[in-house]
Amino acid sequence: MSGAGIVQVGPGLTEEGIALLDPTPIADFLDRYIDYERVCKSGVDLTIVVLPAIPFLEFLGLLPAPWRKDAKYLNVRDLDPLQVRQALLAAIAVPYLFPSKRIGNQSFADAGWVDPLPAQILYQGGAKYIVSIFLSDSQLQNRADFSGCVLFQIRPSVNIDTGIGSTFDFSRQTIDSLSLINLGYEDARSYYGEAYDIFSRLVSLKERGDQIIKLADSLPDRRQRKT
Repeated sequence: MSGAGIVQVGPGLTEEGIALLDPTPIADFLDRYIDYERVCKSGVDLTIVVLPAIPFLEFLGLLPAPWRKDAKYLNVRDLDPLQVRQALLAAIAVPYLFPSKRIGNQSFADAGWVDPLPAQILYQGGAKYIVSIFLSDSQLQNRADFSGCVLFQIRPSVNIDTGIGSTFDFSRQTIDSLSLINLGYEDARSYYGEAYDIFSRLVSLKERGDQIIKLADSLPDRRQRKT
């Protein structure tokens, strides 16, 4: 948080709920680097995950997933530039810390507590194979929610969850010291290396089994051999 330089004390009580931190620096950061109109016209299938918020009842957004499963998936193709901006700010609006953001007639906040790894949008879109790369071993993903889908779950090989502070620390120093990008890449490569090895062995066993069956079929029938 301290290294990022984009978080400052907020106004407290706002029309959209309680806000301990001011999102203005983050909004300025997004405005500087994102062309919202270009994003809308790009045709890219980009989904922003948010949670319907209830002003002044932010604690509802902190309830665990079994209590709330109403995360909403907003596709940028269905939004105008201003709504894309609001959706991005809502996606980081952690209850109590940042104010929720209004899109149309509904206020939205961060859905990380309810849907930290939003693979459901892929499943609902018909995906048969989904690769989930986690940032923490504490995150849960119920395989029963992905019936008929092959779900690969890759978890970090080292502990990178150092507490609530790490959630907001996107400083270059922290990212470089933990080598987060390289860690995710190496974990994924290691996982697929093991999966490929197991798959290759299964294919080899099947081929050997097919050869044995073919050989058995080529042998004379036992009754014919007796005669």
